Amino acid sequence: MTLLQLLSPTTLDHQVWLLETIVQLRAKDFDRVNWELLLEELESLSASERREVHNRLRILLMHLLKFQYQPECRSPSWVRTIVEQFSQGVRTRNRVESGFCNKVVRLKYL
Repeated sequence: MTLLQLLSPTTLDHQVWLLETIVQLRAKDFDRVNWELLLEELESLSASERREVHNRLRILLMHLLKFQYQPECRSPSWVRTIVEQFSQGVRTRNRVESGFCNKVVRLKYL
């Protein structure tokens, strides 16, 4: 996200709403919480994390294929990318119900 996007009125309004919602929830002021908007926010976070897992898995698989089938081009940066994408994918997996490893298993047996 660029600085202009971070400072846009829409983004700032969203941040204000998010902070207000947190304060309302902590104060157990449930009548003032905008439940529809809160549910939409939670759903979009879940979709975003699923996209992140998918993208990391795609990058990981591309590098693993390159590593397997182009041994003459192997480089330390490929190894770093493989390790990074796997470790970040596992971390993200812990936050996503569908699971990083489940996607790997499903892809393996397609």
